[in-house]
Amino acid sequence: MKRFISSFLCVTLLLTAFPLFASASKEKTTEKLLLELCSRFPHGMYWNHVGSSKNDPDCVTDTPCTNHANISWDSPEKTCNSFDNAIQCMGFAHKIGFEIVGTSPRTWEKSEKLVASKLRVGDIIRYRDNRHSLTVTAVKGNTISFVDANWYYGCGIRWAKMDLSDMPGFSYVLHDKSNNRKNTNVDFYLTAVEKGEQAFAKLEKTTERWRAPGKSALKVYSSFSDPKSKLGEIPIEAYFRASDKKIVGKKVWGKVKYGALSGWAVLNQCEFISGNVNAAKVIRTSSLYPSAESFDVSWSAVPGAAVYRVDVAAEYGSYSASLQTKTNSASLVFPQNGRYYVTVTALNSRLPSWSVESEPYAFSAVNKSEIKLSSVKLSKSTATLLEKGSLTLFAEVSPSFAGNKRLTWKSSNELVVSVSQSGKLTALSPGKATVSCTSSDGSQRSAFCAVTVLPSAVSGVYQKPGATKAKRLTVYWEKVNGADGYELFRYDAKAKKYVLLCETKKTRAVCKGLEPGNKYVFAVRAFKTCGNERLYGALSKGKTLLTNPAAPSVSTKISGKKTVISWNSVPGATGYEIYTLKGKEFVLAKVLSASRTSYSKKYAKKGQCFVLARTRADKDIYRSAKSRIVKG
Repeated sequence: MKRFISSFLCVTLLLTAFPLFASASKEKTTEKLLLELCSRFPHGMYWNHVGSSKNDPDCVTDTPCTNHANISWDSPEKTCNSFDNAIQCMGFAHKIGFEIVGTSPRTWEKSEKLVASKLRVGDIIRYRDNRHSLTVTAVKGNTISFVDANWYYGCGIRWAKMDLSDMPGFSYVLHDKSNNRKNTNVDFYLTAVEKGEQAFAKLEKTTERWRAPGKSALKVYSSFSDPKSKLGEIPIEAYFRASDKKIVGKKVWGKVKYGALSGWAVLNQCEFISGNVNAAKVIRTSSLYPSAESFDVSWSAVPGAAVYRVDVAAEYGSYSASLQTKTNSASLVFPQNGRYYVTVTALNSRLPSWSVESEPYAFSAVNKSEIKLSSVKLSKSTATLLEKGSLTLFAEVSPSFAGNKRLTWKSSNELVVSVSQSGKLTALSPGKATVSCTSSDGSQRSAFCAVTVLPSAVSGVYQKPGATKAKRLTVYWEKVNGADGYELFRYDAKAKKYVLLCETKKTRAVCKGLEPGNKYVFAVRAFKTCGNERLYGALSKGKTLLTNPAAPSVSTKISGKKTVISWNSVPGATGYEIYTLKGKEFVLAKVLSASRTSYSKKYAKKGQCFVLARTRADKDIYRSAKSRIVKG
């Protein structure tokens, strides 16, 4: 009651100092008029006449309406105020619109188009599918400042901001053609809100937050040196901001601001709360929540909070609940369908009088079957697989309490990748595809994963004896399914890397300009062309291949009754083969090791022979070209 009397006296003083009449409203500047309205209809108060049986549209109290639901503007038992044959949010909007423009909104034009550039201070917007009204107080770009009542329970007054793109269920705008109110640079939201996160976030770092004493209202003066310059009072335990301290004797004076009241007050008798502390911001993951079922709600942490008190109140009816938690989340239950308001207050047991209260956050409870998915997210937005590889994607849906969470999985190209209804991907051939995951509840929520399937790694790199020469060889490899071509690389020992030799659509390639009897390391990779992009498989393991040894230089000489065949040592050779003429054909006469460079046999008249250098790779033998044929 004391708080009510104090607020009533404050409003009475302000009304006496700044009388508002319809005939005079247009004569005042927009800034001055709105400042007066901030004082007459403060943020957080209630537009009603609780405690009185008579409707009074100029009355505000600190108590919510006692019989708020299902009443009309002319109901005798109502405690909500009415104006212009309208009650609650619409009545309040008409009241403020009348105060600003000076004419009854019932006579204004109605437009069903919402254009920010055409809005004026005092215009009334009806939205939430024709269930709520607000009055515009400022326009900046696509953002409006506004004042309304009954957004939360009990005809509570709110000064706030909104981006027009976020306005739900726009219905119409009421506008008076004679309204030529100009916009103002004053932030009336910041002026009116005493306990709002956004408001305190905008304060300067030197600004402090205080609470008026609990026994008597705080007197505010225009000058700390003149006790007769009283401007007004800050109500008991009301929050206000202070800066620019002055110490006079034992008194600490501060420059204080409360609504439109700005001046000097003694801070010694007040309680210091905090500097720039933001109230908790409740995180709503859905526009609808299930009734009669538990769900989790979280909010932003408040510095200095040891515990949070969560208060829940139904918009209509008498249901209310309260709980405390040390974390910034809690499980809530709304007992039945309807609209509920959740307020989070930060507390600290070491500072019993310290608290930071959030604004009421509205929640709508409905049957679970009515709640549809608002978003679908996948564990990966891109994925790369090798042919025949697999991967399982996991889908996260929101809200988690939706009535139908079934999802449908689909691949845009099932020749490239297939997907099961559990989210398992299987790569079938090189290429690209998009895997989609779509809700089945009609909400048309989807998530996508771009899948790239690379060609398999090339295997089976080898050479053939018949296709190998001293200065060139042919490299062979196994075919890769779905590949459009291949790239052949040779390892450069000096550069210590593989160097591209050529590309081909075949499974073989000829390498020239090699040295006889040398070893070379080759690797191959496959590629698939997708539009202007190439998809490369992994480079195969390096395979060591060798060229044939050079042909040896052979000579003969007679030594007694034997013929001695000699040849030079051939680099890379692991042995030698001696062929002699037998009849009309040369046959292998002897195989010698690499350490031997001569061979002797009994003298044979008209005998002929030649020598081959040989080497071995895997199970194959690679031979040089034959030497010149010599006579024994």
